Amino acid sequence: MANDHTEHYELPIWDAGDRFLRTEFNEAHQKIDAALAGMATGDELEAVEELAQSRAWLVTGTYTGDGADSQTIELGFQPKAVLVVPGGGLNAECIYETGAQLAFPNQASHLLSVTASGFKVSGGGSGGLNSDRTGYNPFFYVAMR
Repeated sequence: MANDHTEHYELPIWDAGDRFLRTEFNEAHQKIDAALAGMATGDELEAVEELAQSRAWLVTGTYTGDGADSQTIELGFQPKAVLVVPGGGLNAECIYETGAQLAFPNQASHLLSVTASGFKVSGGGSGGLNSDRTGYNPFFYVAMR
């Protein structure tokens, strides 16, 4: 029989010379089961995940250029900075035509600007940030909250 118990759940703690009782194990497992059953449900876990994402200071993602003159990417917040890189990476053609573009709320780049709730890419032609060319898509972005 245990001579000591844990502080919060009164689970048995055995010393080296204590005898083990099956009933103590069963009672301890019932307490553990009840405690685990009271833990967060799926909905609560989703809420915690959403909260964590809303507090992240960097948001990453991709978008597909559609070939139009411009496209607005909605993030739900005004970024402090946005960096966009074509999916083709920084190979010679991408660097010459587009390259990576960086923009701030008060300073747009050639093909990228920050909006109140995300960012806007321009250039639906062969070398823009909204190009529908296969080698450029998808475009990758990093936005700072």
